[in-house]
Amino acid sequence: PRGRAARRLKARGLRICMTACYAKHQAVVAAGLGAEYIAPYLGRMTDLGNDGKAECIAMQAVLNGMRAETRVLVASLRNVGDLFDVLAAGTDATFSADVARQLLHVGATDAAARDFEDAASQPVPA
Repeated sequence: PRGRAARRLKARGLRICMTACYAKHQAVVAAGLGAEYIAPYLGRMTDLGNDGKAECIAMQAVLNGMRAETRVLVASLRNVGDLFDVLAAGTDATFSADVARQLLHVGATDAAARDFEDAASQPVPA
């Protein structure tokens, strides 16, 4: 049923995102249907006892090997390390505000910013 619906929607010129995908072989199906995106949920895959990150990276590898136009849009990312790894493998990603905060706060950078602000607040010697 999903495949038929996707083909009909694609025939009408609509863009397709195959979502809630949990296995690398689903990338082959998404590409075969002409989906623009396949959206695996990395965190949920990991919760199920699978190596979610490896599965997402394998999806991208198989699509690259097929020279498919389908893109991997990794969702349910929970940390910067996973985000970096899937982006380095060539996927696209969507992430939460919590992960965005992790991206913005690096201890050494935060400390340097405080040092600059402290220095800027000091009176300028005459």
